[in-house]
Amino acid sequence: MTKNEKVGIVNQEENEEQKETVSINRTPIFGRTYATNLIVSMTDSDFRIELLNEKFKTKNGWVYHSDHMVILTAQAAKKLLQDLEKQISIYENEHGEIEVSEERDRVGSQ
Repeated sequence: MTKNEKVGIVNQEENEEQKETVSINRTPIFGRTYATNLIVSMTDSDFRIELLNEKFKTKNGWVYHSDHMVILTAQAAKKLLQDLEKQISIYENEHGEIEVSEERDRVGSQ
């Protein structure tokens, strides 16, 4: 069963906002993943986002559980950054600043 969703995209043209509707057809294997943390890495041709959910304490430290990795072209990664900056700004204006704990910030840091 496919699911259709219409998403509004705003384009800037000559300082005038125009709203464009984009249709998204979701395939039968479409899924969602909830992530509580992530690790971002890159290769010479793409950016990779490892989505982390649960973590378990072992004798050697924390082990994170991951079911999915998102692999993006450089252009898609840049667009993701721009879109996230815009959406986070809107969110923080409505709900206050998002705090990232030092522990969460250390995951995946080199």
